[in-house]
Amino acid sequence: MRLRKASSRLALAIRTSSPEASASRRSIASIIWSCYSGGDLSKQAALIRTGRFVMNGADPLVPYALYAGCDGLIWGGAIFAPKTCVALVEAAAEGKWDEVRALWKILEPAMGLIWETRLRAVRLRRRQSHRLRCRHAAQAVARAGSREARNAHGAGSVTVSGTAKNVFVASRLPKRAGVSGWVAILQPRTPRPVLSEAISVDVAIIGGGFAGLSAGHRLSRLDPTVRVAILEAGIVGEGPAGANSGFIIDLPHEVSSNDFSGESEGRFRDSVLLQRSAIALATELAAENGWGKDLFDPCGRSSNAMSAKGDKHLDAYSRQLSKMGEAHRLLKREEIEAVTGSKAFTSALFSPGTVVIQPAAYISGVADCLKEPVRLFEQTPALSFERSGDGWPVKTPKGLVRTAKIILANNGHAESFGFFRRRLLHVFTYASMARAE
Repeated sequence: MRLRKASSRLALAIRTSSPEASASRRSIASIIWSCYSGGDLSKQAALIRTGRFVMNGADPLVPYALYAGCDGLIWGGAIFAPKTCVALVEAAAEGKWDEVRALWKILEPAMGLIWETRLRAVRLRRRQSHRLRCRHAAQAVARAGSREARNAHGAGSVTVSGTAKNVFVASRLPKRAGVSGWVAILQPRTPRPVLSEAISVDVAIIGGGFAGLSAGHRLSRLDPTVRVAILEAGIVGEGPAGANSGFIIDLPHEVSSNDFSGESEGRFRDSVLLQRSAIALATELAAENGWGKDLFDPCGRSSNAMSAKGDKHLDAYSRQLSKMGEAHRLLKREEIEAVTGSKAFTSALFSPGTVVIQPAAYISGVADCLKEPVRLFEQTPALSFERSGDGWPVKTPKGLVRTAKIILANNGHAESFGFFRRRLLHVFTYASMARAE
């Protein structure tokens, strides 16, 4: 332990081995931040959730720790490339994650070498350690203050002309990652108009993906007179909703609990009920609009194994599904070969409830069959919303929505408005699409 004075406050820095250890020290008022150097990002994220300000001490985790919400770094690698390291931290502080990734690509080989050769790293850290760590401690306290200010601005109570209002301002807007293969094979679609005036509605939905558009349809079914405005920052289908794998599942991909009874069984049934309710709504829309199997196919799915270990896993999954009374079927090697034409698979588990969709065509169809008084506005990002009397004004670049209720259906971008801070992480996976000859 080291006792330091920074910004007129005493800061006791403790190298913490676990979130439990940090939690046990919460009662010590002088501890304002902890340093985690274990190299396990999941443990570090758990430590962040304890509420203390956390410093990362594992060089290979630097960009990931900053994205997860670490307040600062104990970074030996900064001795080698101080300007590049400072540029990375500053870019992270401004939310420029593309720049962070580019800088980390330069730094990562050296950081990995430092971490793997611990003795060398220790000798190098001892140089200028007092000055470097004191500077980090002071920066941690400064960042703590700025973070609190940002939290208050993003999702807290502020005073405007003597009146307290809840104000939520978007810190960033969604960006189009590129053209999805699903979109590229469709005929061009005419987007709905941009909101360019002030309107009043009963419900405003922020986000025009699966959740937002489905919520609009469901509200209309519950009450055909309800006025709904759906605000989509981009063009429907060109975001994540039109670039996913195309499965609407009713059962989880796996059941990992060894004791599937009581509360666990209840959670399973609630989850399946929710997912089947979503499939029921999608099935209604497909029937009403005459969508064919090229867009919406309730064909079920198979989970395929390629090894004895995979066979064992599917067998355990089958036993759990049987215990829950869920329909499924185990397929032997020759059966799955007859379906796929490949000898690579050793077994498979087929479940009939999954629907396979062409995601870009499906979400575009869901958007285009909306009817008044449900209105969709594309290329209309929500910039901010705030409590004003009994309602919520939602500001957009060219318009304003006055609403009694708001549904946030913008997935990971809920954090942009200050919600679920340090708890959301955007994850991207990619697949290649080949053209059939």
